[in-house]
Amino acid sequence: MLMEKGLDTHFMIEMTFRASDLILERLEQGDSLIEALSLDQSSFFKRIRAFNHVLSLKKSIQCALELEKITKGNLIDFVKKMIYPFFLLSFTYLMILFFDAYILPGMMSFTQESNFSILSVLKILYTLFFLVLGCTVFLCVFLWKKKERRTILYRYGLFKIALFKKILTLQFSVAFCILLGQGLSTSKALHTLFEMDDQSLISIYAREIYSSLEQGNRIEKAISVLPFDTDFIRYFQMGLHTSNLESMLSLYNDKLKQKVNKEIQRMSLVMQCISYLSVGIVVLVIYQLLLMPLNLLNSF
Repeated sequence: MLMEKGLDTHFMIEMTFRASDLILERLEQGDSLIEALSLDQSSFFKRIRAFNHVLSLKKSIQCALELEKITKGNLIDFVKKMIYPFFLLSFTYLMILFFDAYILPGMMSFTQESNFSILSVLKILYTLFFLVLGCTVFLCVFLWKKKERRTILYRYGLFKIALFKKILTLQFSVAFCILLGQGLSTSKALHTLFEMDDQSLISIYAREIYSSLEQGNRIEKAISVLPFDTDFIRYFQMGLHTSNLESMLSLYNDKLKQKVNKEIQRMSLVMQCISYLSVGIVVLVIYQLLLMPLNLLNSF
């Protein structure tokens, strides 16, 4: 946006980048703006540098921003919609643990433990859920820390979950569509994507596809062997056959965005229903506990 206003380059750098002093120092030493930006090794600037090999700086920044929006936007949207259901699950679990540890032991002299067996079942289920979730998060972080292990995380982890498979496929499709929209050929777009070298799924699978093409394979075969969403492969093949790949991928992207949003909402709703049901059960147990002294008085 600042570039479109025709502002001074030094002023734009000072307004935009945290390491503006270092960047300006590199520029004064005679480096180009892209070389100066190489100080930052984040995925965003790696994408700008890769795009700048085939596009102008302005278009490179625009494409990088658009790609950043889709790669982080889906994750942020997913986290936002899962925070409240996860809070409900955590709060319910803590309630169950509290009653099981401090309230129920004191009430066992008034009633049989079997009367509250449903609370024990909920405790076991919730404990298993949070143990599995914790182990999964730990494993994902462990694999993500090492760049060479990320392919394992993508192929044998996230791609086994239908929702994440759609999200990751959408990221690749949008990135590919962005470069096609700038007039690049299919092979040039793939080469640019793997030149990003940011160890994202986009870069990793673009490298695999491009390597397969260099070995003499057709692009349809190179795409089909990867664990992408089946609809993406179908739309991709249709786009190649009709010589209208960009339009077909754009259509696929719009359709998949709606599917992803609906699945995230459905998952959030299911988690909320489970939480509300569990809270209701705990409330019924509390109600039973409150009635116990009255029942004992009536028995005399």
